[in-house]
Amino acid sequence: MDRERRKHLRHLAERQGSFEERKLRRKEIEQRRAASRAAPGRREAAPERGELARADPRSAGRRQVLAADVDQVAMVVAPGPGLRFGLVDRFLIAVERSGARPLLVVNKSDLLRDPAQELAGLEPYRVLGLPIVLCSALTGNGIAALRDRLRGSLNVLVGQSGVGKSSLLNALVPGLGLRTGATRERDGKGRHTTSSTTLHQLPDGGQVIATPGVRQFGLWGVERRELSDFFPEFGGYAPACRFGDCLHDREPGCAVRDAAERDAIAAARYASYLRVLASLEDG
Repeated sequence: MDRERRKHLRHLAERQGSFEERKLRRKEIEQRRAASRAAPGRREAAPERGELARADPRSAGRRQVLAADVDQVAMVVAPGPGLRFGLVDRFLIAVERSGARPLLVVNKSDLLRDPAQELAGLEPYRVLGLPIVLCSALTGNGIAALRDRLRGSLNVLVGQSGVGKSSLLNALVPGLGLRTGATRERDGKGRHTTSSTTLHQLPDGGQVIATPGVRQFGLWGVERRELSDFFPEFGGYAPACRFGDCLHDREPGCAVRDAAERDAIAAARYASYLRVLASLEDG
C-alpha cells in the first residue's frame, strides 16, 4: 500500500470516527432497532452490553452467546495457511454490535520469516485504528504489551483452534498449566484443547475468559441493509452511489465497488464484505 493511499484511507477512517465513537453510534442504532423489534412476532433482540454472540452453528435460527458483560474482545490469529482475515471481519462486526472494545492479537510471531510480506493483510486494520499486538507465547516477545492491553478489564479470547489461546494464557498467568496442542502443517488447523469456557484472573489485574476454538462464525442480528455500517472505509464513497439503498454489490453506479476496483478500498476487505452480504438473509 503506497503512502498516498494510506494517507487517504486514514483520512476516511478519521471521518468515520474511532472504534469508541462508532461504538456509541452503534448503541444508539441498536436502541432504535430494539424498539422497532418490539412489534408482535419479532423475536430478535438487541445484544446486552458486552455480549458477544453468533448464530448457533448447531441450531438454525438461534443465537449462541460466547461471553457477556465483557469490556474487550481479543481476537487471536496466527501466521500460516490457517490465517483468515474474513473471520477477523466477522468478529469485528460482532464486537462492534456488542459495544466491547476490539483487540487483534497476532500470536506465534516467532514463525514469521518475512513479517512485512506475511502480515501485509493487517494494513487495512491498522489504517482503521484497530489495536494490534504482535506476540509469541513461545518466546515471550510481546507478552508484556498484551498484558498491558488486558489489565483492568474483563476480556474474552476468541479465535480458531490452534492459534495458541491456551499458550497465551499460560504465558499471561504463570503456573496455569493449561493443556496445549499442535496444528496440522498442511492447513494450519488445530485440535480443540479448550473444550469449555473458563475464567482466569490476571496477576496484574483483570480477567480473561477463554473460549473453545471456532471454525465458523455466523453473524447474528445483522441485516443486509446495515452491513456496510460495519465497514467504515466505505463511508467516504457510499454517498456518491447512484441509489440511496445501494448494497454495494452489483448495483449500477456503485461508488464503493468502483473505489474497490481502483484499490482505494482494500480488495480483501471488499471481498470479505461481499461474502458476508451473501450469507445474510434479506431484512
